[in-house]
Amino acid sequence: MASENKRVRVYEGMILFDSKEASSKWDAFKGQVMDIVKKHGAEILKERKWSDRRLAYEIKRVRRGTYLLVHFSADPEAILPIREDLKLAEPVLREMILKLDETPESYLLKEEAADRAEAAKGEAEAAAAAARTAATEGKAAAPSSKTTEAEGKAAAPSPKTTEAEGKAPVASKPAG
Repeated sequence: MASENKRVRVYEGMILFDSKEASSKWDAFKGQVMDIVKKHGAEILKERKWSDRRLAYEIKRVRRGTYLLVHFSADPEAILPIREDLKLAEPVLREMILKLDETPESYLLKEEAADRAEAAKGEAEAAAAAARTAATEGKAAAPSSKTTEAEGKAAAPSPKTTEAEGKAPVASKPAG
């Protein structure tokens, strides 16, 4: 009954692996971390693989690392055992767990909104890229013989020019 009254908090865990090892054994490494977190009663909210990155300094003779970002909810008393188990895990080079100042429900809502915004941004960027590609292809193609009235007016030079433009005015008298 005492465990029912404990406060569950949201945490963010950043786990670093050797990129060479992680590229071939990623599923095993991720599974090992997930098992450690779950073993201590935490609930995984979200996990994401970060791409291979150059490390600022060498760690255990490793210069490049792959990160696993894990968001989970857990009892605060479970964090120390999770950290200890991660430090003892063979593939883990470094680990860092931070407490987020949110409830699990509000965190999930924010993450879902951020994911939707990111997806919309990606779609907008793709549409803009497609429009730029279409515009580039349109310029490269031969000019069309059909022009709209607005295009014709904009493209046609004005029959009258002024001296201020550096040209003599053109007379527009009808022949007759």
